[in-house]
Amino acid sequence: AVSPRGVRRVEYYIDGYLFETAAAAPFSLSKSIGFLYNGSHSLTARACDDVDNCAEQKIQINLKYNIKPKNLYIGLTLSQPANASNLFPYDFPLLLKADLTNPQQTAAVNFYLKDAAGNAQQISQASAAGESAESRLINPPPPGLYKLYAEALGWNGQTATTNEITITINSSAPAAATTTPATVQ
Repeated sequence: AVSPRGVRRVEYYIDGYLFETAAAAPFSLSKSIGFLYNGSHSLTARACDDVDNCAEQKIQINLKYNIKPKNLYIGLTLSQPANASNLFPYDFPLLLKADLTNPQQTAAVNFYLKDAAGNAQQISQASAAGESAESRLINPPPPGLYKLYAEALGWNGQTATTNEITITINSSAPAAATTTPATVQ
């Protein structure tokens, strides 16, 4: 890829899921795809400069020699934030973290926020990195009580969902404790 400003990174996607990011030249991909079934898959390379002007190229591949993965199970638990967290505007950006079971089979993790009326909204997506997937909720939602949960999407169509945790978003920081200075006689 060529850019007047230079290429800063190249992101590689398999079947629409971020698979790897190369942040230095030469921009190449050399990684096992043993977790994929045989059959048709898309591979997309997306090159971006330092101000996120991006161009992409997509190809279809037909994988014929992979052995079916032995363990397709995926699972996850929401580890951050903690259940029953009381959050304030200064707590944001807020770390969202899900610990993964069989991360090699996990293509992506979506984080969701559900309001008091039960309306769920996807707030972030993350890729597996080691044994977890992390993202950040940049801006606090309006004050109130919310449920937070995550859903893992597997490379072979599997899904898994965490239990919901409760978080409370407060409008302002708690009042500082005040003390009356001692009077010296």
